[in-house]
Amino acid sequence: MVSSRSDVSRLAAVGGSGLESHTRRILKILITNEIACSFNWKGRNKIAFENTRIMATIYGNIEKKKEIKEISNC
Repeated sequence: MVSSRSDVSRLAAVGGSGLESHTRRILKILITNEIACSFNWKGRNKIAFENTRIMATIYGNIEKKKEIKEISNC
């Protein structure tokens, strides 16, 4: 399970040409397609993805990547 700052930092190294491709690459690393089929965003008839630790990790990763980009643009 991904839960620490170091795990988020490792995921920050995952590339992508934009937000969507970066997010998809992270999801491919963290969960399989079979497990992904058990989720939807709000949890209607499935598990709610918006409140999972995986989503929080992905969000933290994107925020970290955004901070790095802003620092490098200075």
